Amino acid sequence: MNDIGPLTVVSLLLVAMAGRAVWRLATHRATTQKAAVVALVLWVVLGVPAVVTEVRHQQTQAAATSAVRLVTGDSKTRAVCERWSASLVNTRVAVGGWVWWGSDVAWLSHSTCAELGAWLRSDRQHPTTGQVFAVHVVTHEAVHITGVTSEATTECIAMEWDSRVAQHLGASPQVAEQMATTYRAELYPHIRAEYRGRCSEE
Repeated sequence: MNDIGPLTVVSLLLVAMAGRAVWRLATHRATTQKAAVVALVLWVVLGVPAVVTEVRHQQTQAAATSAVRLVTGDSKTRAVCERWSASLVNTRVAVGGWVWWGSDVAWLSHSTCAELGAWLRSDRQHPTTGQVFAVHVVTHEAVHITGVTSEATTECIAMEWDSRVAQHLGASPQVAEQMATTYRAELYPHIRAEYRGRCSEE
């Protein structure tokens, strides 16, 4: 399910304006050819970055949704990537993502989706620490959707899923296992106390 944001509207408008400029050139409706060419160049220069950014947003969100559905086993669940404009006024304490209790939507912060998207567009062989964290956030929020409310318990369950989720998103089995190990060994020990527990006892 695609979402509509400010950039979606801007992208569509710029594409429409570029199309109009092409039509005016093709049908000789422009006052001057030079003016029409300048207009076309302007709309293309403005439109290409907007469209690329919007497409990347939708692709990252779709990949995150697929991962959430893998964990929840429910095709109605989904992930939503926070838009950059929304992140400017977001006052939530959650760093990576959040779930409203009882909801089937995993909300992912703009920074989480930016890291996830960067990894998805890479060769997926050399994830950064930020990208490892982003993949884990998707898993963590998906576990919350299943009804687990305890942060410590959610972390324990999510760490068991991390490797499978990474593979689902395109990592090789070896890289996926490395990502799961990196999170558990390097990131998990430093998260807030309420997120840590004795996983073997959960």
